[in-house]
Amino acid sequence: MIKLKKSVIFVISLIFLAFVSTLVFALMANNGKRYTFVFPSADSNTCIIENRYLVETDNIVNRYVDELLLGAITERTKLIFPKGTKVISCFQRGDTLYLNLSKDFLAADSSSYPLKNGAELLEKNITTNFASIKKVEIYVDSKRAWE
Repeated sequence: MIKLKKSVIFVISLIFLAFVSTLVFALMANNGKRYTFVFPSADSNTCIIENRYLVETDNIVNRYVDELLLGAITERTKLIFPKGTKVISCFQRGDTLYLNLSKDFLAADSSSYPLKNGAELLEKNITTNFASIKKVEIYVDSKRAWE
């Protein structure tokens, strides 16, 4: 049997200990829950699908909508709503989500989807990721967006 120096055994032990501790921390880490985001393509009439991990919070739907309004990470996609649109309030009552957006929603531009199509895509995104939500009501500065 080959005799190893104490320093070599010590280094190998440290490497092994570092590996085991990294593995334990990786298994215990909370990377969040996976959510699907669908964005319109800038090049065609198709959609781009992204998956992101969001850390669960008290109002995960609000967090999800915030991420959706920021847009895709992938290049060559359009925004769902005009740039600068933000969530003022977001709450669920029964199976309906009431979403109050900033007035930037009304500032149509070429970098975003048409408003009606964007509203449909927003509802599709939300109802796909949150089974308890069946309908989305959109308000702009506390006034219904569509009657």
